[in-house]
Amino acid sequence: MAAALGHKSQNKAPIQSTGSRASTREPPGIHALWLLTHYHYLDNALVAQRPLIFSRYAGLGSHRYPVGFSGDRVVSWKSLDFQPEFTATTSNIGHGWWSHDIGEHMFGSRDDELVTRWVQLGVFSPIIRLHSSNSRWHINIRASTENEPLVQPMYWEHPALDQAYKVPRRYTFGTQLFVCPITKPRNSSTGLSSVRAWFSPGATRYVGIFTGLVYDGGRELEVFRPLYKMPLFAREGSIIPLDAAVIPENGGQNITAYEILFVVGQNGQFDLLESAEDDAVRAITPSPVSGTFS
Repeated sequence: MAAALGHKSQNKAPIQSTGSRASTREPPGIHALWLLTHYHYLDNALVAQRPLIFSRYAGLGSHRYPVGFSGDRVVSWKSLDFQPEFTATTSNIGHGWWSHDIGEHMFGSRDDELVTRWVQLGVFSPIIRLHSSNSRWHINIRASTENEPLVQPMYWEHPALDQAYKVPRRYTFGTQLFVCPITKPRNSSTGLSSVRAWFSPGATRYVGIFTGLVYDGGRELEVFRPLYKMPLFAREGSIIPLDAAVIPENGGQNITAYEILFVVGQNGQFDLLESAEDDAVRAITPSPVSGTFS
């Protein structure tokens, strides 16, 4: 896991109140992980074009060292239920590139349904740690130049609405999507799980990505999904680039073909930025597709 992201900074000293591992010989409030992470980052920058390290949380301000994580996760629905709010609210302290143990890590017993729902949440997290890499370059640049994290609590967009503060497990994902992770097991009779989804008020309606159902804004609903679907919504006018490969590749190279999902109903715009990295600079040539929009 650590090899996929770089250094995993930790030592074996006792855990302090901040959740970081610190030396017993340090003055109160000074943590070895700060210094360790700082020099791991500088060391990584000597050989990497984009330095990247992976470290446990080291206190307020440690977001400057890109990828943090929420500690070892217990295998339980209760643990999963805590993750959406935890993931979204890390943006409140600038820790936009946040990760957690997708699926399970310790204790408990294997539960395939739990793993599935956890992976669904993980796909729409800033970092999915399944020994693979994310390539959301447009959103990366927004995070760097505009201080706009990939994942944001609902109240970032609607700070004046009380209801936005009452849905801590719902969050926006980039500029086009909002996510309502299911964190409860299925009903044994129906085979469905449910979650409360809040659709913010305004002139825009919302469309379920996996269902095609259209929802008016300004209301809260209980939405039900089978195990193979999750509640994921896009505003009318959203433009969502997807990897057109039948089996997407791992790694950080640019993809070779795009499938563009248009959510009709409003005008929309999306800037797709590719990074040259170690693959050749390419021109994107649109191919006409026949069909109709409805």
